[in-house]
Amino acid sequence: MPKLSGAHVLVVDDQALIRTVLRHFLEKGGCKRVDEAANGVEALALLTERHPDIIICDINMAPGDGFSFVRELRAGPGSGIPVIFLTCNADEAFVNEAKNLDASGYLLKPVPPRTTNRSCRPGHCNHPQRLMALRPEPGIHDLLK
Repeated sequence: MPKLSGAHVLVVDDQALIRTVLRHFLEKGGCKRVDEAANGVEALALLTERHPDIIICDINMAPGDGFSFVRELRAGPGSGIPVIFLTCNADEAFVNEAKNLDASGYLLKPVPPRTTNRSCRPGHCNHPQRLMALRPEPGIHDLLK
């Protein structure tokens, strides 16, 4: 199964600390490039120049929340890019909306590094059952080896 090593990742989150921590783990794990955007509007603008292999995206951001961003992404040339939502909201309606947007994963903050790495694995991208796996499991460090 492919690993994140060598992947290009876009992290979309309005919290600079979250972006910094994710960048650290992803770069340490061998990602070839990690881009950042503070909201969906910035992310859409960045996607005109960059073509990530996977996107890790918060939901509650302004302007341009994560769901709106992914709706626009799915309607355009980036429709096939796997998206993992990273949020502090475990509400069933949010999880269902993520499923409706064909999300590859749904992680709750705070996320242990092992969970993030494993969930970002490209081979996990088309498994809807992973969407409901909201409890921590071994992960991100395994992917980045």
